[in-house]
Amino acid sequence: LKHTAPTIIKINEEEFTKTFLQNKLNEIDSDNYIKKQMNFLSCKYKSIFIVTRGEKSVYIANNGIFHEIKTPLLMPVNTTACGDSFNAGFIYEFLNSKDYLKSTNKGIWCATKNAQSFTPGSINSE
Repeated sequence: LKHTAPTIIKINEEEFTKTFLQNKLNEIDSDNYIKKQMNFLSCKYKSIFIVTRGEKSVYIANNGIFHEIKTPLLMPVNTTACGDSFNAGFIYEFLNSKDYLKSTNKGIWCATKNAQSFTPGSINSE
């Protein structure tokens, strides 16, 4: 990020915390600290930051505007490749619509379908 900033930075919560909150890991309200840091970074780098958090909601910051998208409650069968499935759905939708919120929902849908499948990366669209 020192030399160039991508349009979209998708990272999971653990990676975000270790990368951007190195000295703040014991904050009292880590969720609010993550949100504030995401907003700051999205303005600083003029990038869309997306932080996936497993079964918890997905955080998105774009130019200082914060969004939180809930994920559906489910009983996962296998969570292997859920991050990859999220990325594939997000990228597919973003290339078609350029709408990062719609794309995040598509990514969540793909990750959810993947978590409900015994075979990682296998998504039943029904």
